[in-house]
Amino acid sequence: NGLSASSALLLLICADSQTANCAQRELAELTSISTAAVSGHLETLRRMGLVGSKRDTQDRRRQTWHVTQQGELLVERIKSQLAMSNGSYVDREAA
Repeated sequence: NGLSASSALLLLICADSQTANCAQRELAELTSISTAAVSGHLETLRRMGLVGSKRDTQDRRRQTWHVTQQGELLVERIKSQLAMSNGSYVDREAA
């Protein structure tokens, strides 16, 4: 998929129903990635059409991020790959 691990992590967090529509600062806190680095990753994801942003209606300075339909498709692929790699790891350990 061409994403860095940090970008993939941010995409997964934005797709999670409990952390969807997070602001950049909140995403930085959740991931322990600097706000500046989060900004760069989000811009890359936005250019790829995987996330979008919108301004908070209560606080116009606050911008929240959400996964696009295209991003949701990639999230499902990532989750599937993670599940397969977890399964093979468990299988190797059990052997």
